[in-house]
Amino acid sequence: MADLTISSMPANGVASGDLAFDTPAAGGDKFANTGREIVFVEYSGGATGSAQVEGVIGSNGRDGAALFATTTSTVKVGGPYKPREWNTGGNVDVTYPAGVTGVTVLVVRVPLGG
Repeated sequence: MADLTISSMPANGVASGDLAFDTPAAGGDKFANTGREIVFVEYSGGATGSAQVEGVIGSNGRDGAALFATTTSTVKVGGPYKPREWNTGGNVDVTYPAGVTGVTVLVVRVPLGG
């Protein structure tokens, strides 16, 4: 699995620079999860296949996955993901069906509240 780039949001501010979406890796992607990450999945026109965030099966009655259903020309948002329910070795895995096209992914880490 390829590592997704994590963009950071500053406290009480706006992210500097452009937030860049990553192109999915054929075998899936992963990101280091602290419980403060938000995932954005962008589907362009003609997109096929749905991204899926994988979790720990059976934790708190969950089935182990969160599906970002395909809708062309839109952005789906999910998270944050509790580490104990979603992490595998400190990471959250993001998978894509074979032949997925027109999909890009962005992970943003938000600051702690307080």
